[in-house]
Amino acid sequence: MKYSRFACHKLVRDLVIPQAHAKGFRCEAKKLQDHALYQATFHKLVEEVDEVREALANPAELVKELADVLEVVQALAAQNGISPDALMAEQATKRAARGGFAAGDYLSTFDVPEGHPDLENLNGQPHKYLPLGEVE
Repeated sequence: MKYSRFACHKLVRDLVIPQAHAKGFRCEAKKLQDHALYQATFHKLVEEVDEVREALANPAELVKELADVLEVVQALAAQNGISPDALMAEQATKRAARGGFAAGDYLSTFDVPEGHPDLENLNGQPHKYLPLGEVE
């Protein structure tokens, strides 16, 4: 019997391979562990975030894609020994201390006074806080 082969090369949900076998598909797969699993899960998160972006105009599809993002975040947490309860507790702690993202606040630039104690830390993270020079 001839088959048509398709490349996938990504982490899939736990039931995908058994479901594919039940349909008569042949699958070449492996179990990832340790660093390889972490990398594949991180790539899956990026993939799912892209799918959220594509689904923004379709509320029914958006809820499905957001659920996928949540699933991948929980998998990353578990791989790093973080329980769902610990993850939710940290989320609540951060929200209480710094708020959430619901308000839509977007910070374009910020000016730090000369000699401020946070200045050294901010200058040490140019990938996160790009220094634009001094202003009056």
